[in-house]
Amino acid sequence: MDPTRREALQLASGALLCALPALPALAAPKRRVDIRRHGAVADGVTVNTVAIQKAIDACAAAGGGAIVVPRGVFLTGSIVLKPGVGLELSKGAVLKGSASLADYPLVLRRFCEAYPEALRMALINATGNHGLRITGPGTLDGNGDPFWRMFFNAPEEHVGTTKVYYPFPQIAFIQDCDDVLISGVTFKDAAFWNLHMYRCRRSIIEDCSYEVPHVIRAPSSDAIDLDSCQDITVRRCRFSVDDDCIALKGTQGPGAAAYSEAPPVERIHIHDCIFEYGLGCVTFGSNGTVMRDIKVERIVNVGDIPTIRFKIRPDTPGQVYERLHVRGVRLQEAPQPVSFWHRGEIFYGYNKPNFGADDPAIGLIVNARLTHGTKVPGKPPGGIIRDIVIEDVKGTTRGFGNISGNATTAVSNFTLRDVDVTLTDPKRMKLIAKGVPGLKLENVRVNGAPVVVET
Repeated sequence: MDPTRREALQLASGALLCALPALPALAAPKRRVDIRRHGAVADGVTVNTVAIQKAIDACAAAGGGAIVVPRGVFLTGSIVLKPGVGLELSKGAVLKGSASLADYPLVLRRFCEAYPEALRMALINATGNHGLRITGPGTLDGNGDPFWRMFFNAPEEHVGTTKVYYPFPQIAFIQDCDDVLISGVTFKDAAFWNLHMYRCRRSIIEDCSYEVPHVIRAPSSDAIDLDSCQDITVRRCRFSVDDDCIALKGTQGPGAAAYSEAPPVERIHIHDCIFEYGLGCVTFGSNGTVMRDIKVERIVNVGDIPTIRFKIRPDTPGQVYERLHVRGVRLQEAPQPVSFWHRGEIFYGYNKPNFGADDPAIGLIVNARLTHGTKVPGKPPGGIIRDIVIEDVKGTTRGFGNISGNATTAVSNFTLRDVDVTLTDPKRMKLIAKGVPGLKLENVRVNGAPVVVET
């Protein structure tokens, strides 16, 4: 095995060094209800929504426990895990989303704006389900392909007078749930986001895989979206998606800073993960206000993904991204040439490559994009990115990155330490850091020489 790759894999499976959020011990559920007892059929054709919901309701009425999906492919629309009821996916079990939009009810709920929006229920839904357990080793399959092919031709829909702007279902939406454990599950082919956690606390996501086939583009297939969450650990997960791998989220728009329903993202610990495909290993925003005290350790980037991305929206005053500590990044040169990034995927029905060889998102250590998602001119109070430490970075990627501030976004107190990398794009070997007070470079080398900084 290549020594660099061996080191990377050893890093990803290394001993756990940091304290984790407190979680109750994982005990066997007091009651296990096989969904077949309530009429679910594993033929990959029958839509089992009613039968599976009956199993959940019966389990809840009996005092709680877990519904069990046995081996086989069970098709379903939206189901709701009631408080006290978890989900156990057995080996060989596939809970697969229906290909019909009608099987995912339209609702009004908070999504990314400071007001309720119209969108579909997810495949798996839970609210106020403290102590929720969703465990593998089975699969949650979003059946995304038919929805990816509808991306430019989705039907126009409304909930009352509110237009639907996000017409496709997420795989899982978990809201206001504390002490959650999601373990050993494969999330596959999301029609929209894979796992959206909103206002959850003291939870762990571990040993999960997030994947799409990379044949046609899987739009908005974010793997994990931590939205207004606190004290979350993500560990030993694998990512191969067509959008952000782990995205820290909140609310966007002029009213975001005053919106009390979306508290800051705080105390997130990400470690021992492998990133194969995506548009950012760990991304801040763009929808969000305050994100702080984020720790990222011992991660492996093997897919030319931007490792750390800061996305600022000029239409969202008061964004603050602060106190990020990244330590132990291993960069593995991507297996495909830059001209074939993300396997040359295109949107269905759109005959141009999605990503060009000059795309600024390809293969960066760190990058700040200060005009993401909107063309609205920035207004005070602008964004703040500060107190960032990135250290112990080794390996090969395309370029270094741009952390410059601008007239409405202040970037400050940025430390890069013990960085020794090989960069393959001669046009992007410099660190662009214009207007960054408190920039510190300690033992930072590119291709064997001290990094060149453009200020």
